[in-house]
Amino acid sequence: MRASPLRGVGAVLALLAACNGVAGLDDLAFHDEPEGGTDEPCTPGDTRSCYNGPAKTEGVGLCKAGLATCRATGDGYEPCVGETLPAAEDCGTDADESCDGTPNEGCPCEPGATMPCYSGPAGTEGIGACHGGTQVCLEGGASYGPCQDEVLPTSEVCSTAEDEDCDAVPECGDVLSAGAFGTVGPQTILGLGVNAAGEVAVAGELEGLFSLDGNVVSGASPGDAFGALRGSNGLFVWAEAYGDVSMEDHASDAAMGPGASVLLGGGVKGPVDFGTGTLTPQGFPGALEGFVARVGGSQNAPWATLLGDAADQVVHAVAAGPAGEVFVVGDNAGTITLGMKDLIATNTDGYLIAWDAAGVPLYAYGFGGNKLQRALDVAVDGVGRAVVAGYAQEELVTDDFVLGIVGGTSMAFVFALDVNGTYRWMQNDKIGGATSTGTSVAVGPGGEVYFGGNFQGDFAMDVCGLNTATGDDGFLVALSSAGDCQFAYAIGGSGDQTVTGVAVDVSGNVFVTGSFKGNTDFGDGNVLSPTSWDGYVLKLDALGLFQWVRVLGGAGAAYPNDLVWSPLGRVVVGGAFDGDLDWGTGTLSSAGDLDAFLLDLTP
Repeated sequence: MRASPLRGVGAVLALLAACNGVAGLDDLAFHDEPEGGTDEPCTPGDTRSCYNGPAKTEGVGLCKAGLATCRATGDGYEPCVGETLPAAEDCGTDADESCDGTPNEGCPCEPGATMPCYSGPAGTEGIGACHGGTQVCLEGGASYGPCQDEVLPTSEVCSTAEDEDCDAVPECGDVLSAGAFGTVGPQTILGLGVNAAGEVAVAGELEGLFSLDGNVVSGASPGDAFGALRGSNGLFVWAEAYGDVSMEDHASDAAMGPGASVLLGGGVKGPVDFGTGTLTPQGFPGALEGFVARVGGSQNAPWATLLGDAADQVVHAVAAGPAGEVFVVGDNAGTITLGMKDLIATNTDGYLIAWDAAGVPLYAYGFGGNKLQRALDVAVDGVGRAVVAGYAQEELVTDDFVLGIVGGTSMAFVFALDVNGTYRWMQNDKIGGATSTGTSVAVGPGGEVYFGGNFQGDFAMDVCGLNTATGDDGFLVALSSAGDCQFAYAIGGSGDQTVTGVAVDVSGNVFVTGSFKGNTDFGDGNVLSPTSWDGYVLKLDALGLFQWVRVLGGAGAAYPNDLVWSPLGRVVVGGAFDGDLDWGTGTLSSAGDLDAFLLDLTP
């Protein structure tokens, strides 16, 4: 007998019910109607609950059922009305819009919530002035807002004690190391040089002895020249004294030559041996004769020569060229014979002489006139062009022109030559009746020229002008490689100020050293008034703006004579001092007279 269809349907339903717990069919959602309504017969106006969301979401969070109403025709229900289905979470509310039982899952943050933040470089938070800030979750909770109240690294402000660049490294002229060298009798460092490896050449004069990292140097009275090489590790490699035991000799300046050789220039009155055999001045005994020597190193043999005759001559400064050339400037009161050109002085003249790496003269250039002309410093750019700093009285006569000086006063000048010794350009103090001297010169990374010295009254080079109140003031003038004036800077006040050295780093920042006494303003508005001579190191940026000043003084007096910028990231300063001084690394005490000092400063 055939089974009834209804009985078959009932059997299926019974089977489904039986399997429900095993197969998980309790999770199945049997909706009263689809979203678009149904065609199921009904009584017009009747309503029933409806929900079209996923299983287990009805009644969870914001999700709820709606109502479906039977159509007037009675042939089915209208679509569900008033139901709330799962939606994306709104991070701006505390509700569970997704109806999964967890409000705001996946939201970045809760509106108004805060969290710490710091957007500076790693390792700088909490160092120096740098600290973190706070982020606030935005309305809607989609993200946090910007970090507020954080302090990030900035350029160092040297007028404050803060570490603004947050590198925990001392800056702004802080002393990294300081050394005093001397015993009874005067000792002084007069000149420095540096190379790309950070090795430092040292020149000076000593009477008595001192030890440079175990290298004992002894000079006889009234003084001998000395030279030394300090390695890139800060320790001296060697040191030597040069001169006659009964005559005064000195090394005015030093430069680094090829192969870690040291170039020395200065003056001797007696026989001297730089490792090339004894050289005897033509004016011996009594007259001072200039010398230039290359000592030490691995590429070139030692080389030395004397410059002059029975009159007085001296070398004030020495510089190295890019191909091992040697350049010197100085004073000449007689005749310097070079074999290719004689330099014959009218009174006391300045001069520039250049040799190649083998010691063969390349050219000579004289700065003469009726009265006094002096060449005090020389610098060489990356292609071998020399720049000379000096001053002249009454007139300046060269191979290229005659320049009269109004009022018979001293006029500072800076003179630029080409690689073959031909004239390029000159700038000079153009204020008549005033007094100025050019003492120092350096060349920047782009061939820019930085010219330093001292002046009284007014001072002007084309568009660069300065004036002073009383006493001697220091100046620094920046010129383009073509000699055009860029800026002028005065170190002034009612006291006296001198400039003895200028250096420049690879970014065009300028470092100036010298001495001062009495009321002095270095450009930061802070007036210092030492009663004895104190030294200083001043830093300007490439635009001529004040950065910092380091005073080298205290209970004693300090006289910096030269400085160099080292590629190792320091400024090296050399000179002499007396008394007791403490620059932050412990007290330095002189041995009863002037002692030499060497400082390393942060730039």
